[in-house]
Amino acid sequence: MNDQQKRLCLPSLDGTRYIPVNTITRCEALSNYTRIHIEKGWPIIVCHTLRYFEEKLTEAGFIRIHRGQMINKNHILKYEPCGILQLTDGSVLTVSRRRKREVFHAIAC
Repeated sequence: MNDQQKRLCLPSLDGTRYIPVNTITRCEALSNYTRIHIEKGWPIIVCHTLRYFEEKLTEAGFIRIHRGQMINKNHILKYEPCGILQLTDGSVLTVSRRRKREVFHAIAC
């Protein structure tokens, strides 16, 4: 199965949604929950920690940029040397100082 066909099962309060992994732009920690941001649509809040999604999505090209955010590197528009990332959904995020080198090497051309 290629990356275009992989889907993630997201159980939420309004039912279970099956989201293609390549449409997820980022995952945001909310204590014991995670807010999943997708390309076209509202974010989905799921009762799993960010660590759970890090284990599931690292192989699909997701990078932890600090303790509260994980991004899909296929949705990066711009990376500034000071550690600022701009994503295709318009998000502007800051990479933690501790993870700058790791993120830079993960997204280097």
